[in-house]
Amino acid sequence: MTAAPPAPAMSALERRYRRLLRAYPRAYRAEHGDELLDVLLESAGPGRTAPVPREAWGLLADPTRYSGKKPGYAGVLTVNYRA
Repeated sequence: MTAAPPAPAMSALERRYRRLLRAYPRAYRAEHGDELLDVLLESAGPGRTAPVPREAWGLLADPTRYSGKKPGYAGVLTVNYRA
């Protein structure tokens, strides 16, 4: 009986992308997470160990489109006054 080959170690870049992708809703990640991760890793330059700030910001801001929430408005109470 032969043992399965060990899984390759996760790179620092992959680990950081996975952490950023946690901002997406769980159901969306379950359906599209692997594909998103593949695209991000393939588009990264060789030797890169961290996402560029613009890319990280985009990954953190984009999930609001899928969760139905508007960024910056969570927990805000709006009161309208009439004079």
